[in-house]
Amino acid sequence: MAEKNENDHGEILAHWNFPEFAKHQRSKSWYFWMTVIFLALLFYSFMTINFLFAVIIIIAAITFFLIYRREPSQINFKINEDGIEADDRFFSYENIKNFYIIYQPPEVQYLFFEFKSVLKPRLAIPLINQNPSQISKILSEFLKEDFDKEDEPLSNNLSRRLKL
Repeated sequence: MAEKNENDHGEILAHWNFPEFAKHQRSKSWYFWMTVIFLALLFYSFMTINFLFAVIIIIAAITFFLIYRREPSQINFKINEDGIEADDRFFSYENIKNFYIIYQPPEVQYLFFEFKSVLKPRLAIPLINQNPSQISKILSEFLKEDFDKEDEPLSNNLSRRLKL
């Protein structure tokens, strides 16, 4: 069911919403171990007289605390004829190198986009209530699918397992 897109990026071929980030249930032991790791890294930075590392660790902890205390907003994602949209950000197919889908329910259900520019990080889109075969079929008309990628990227895997 395609719709006309008001932003003039062509016909909307698929769209869905997903939370900005996963809101994990964390136990008291998770907080205990994260505090131990934080203090150990801070101690290490002072023992090696690496104060910049200490500042980075403190900023990361504060950022984590501030971001994950709030409720995630909903991201509106669209696949259009001219590119993809995540809320108000548009990415033209010309700037995207390829895509791949890692679908290992229930934990891992992601659509990944890799950009031609090495300065742009990989874009991970949760496939919430979406048929991965249908999404792959739609995107294959515009982009190359990377079938060599069979596992979730390490950064996503660690983030999910550590409940970050």
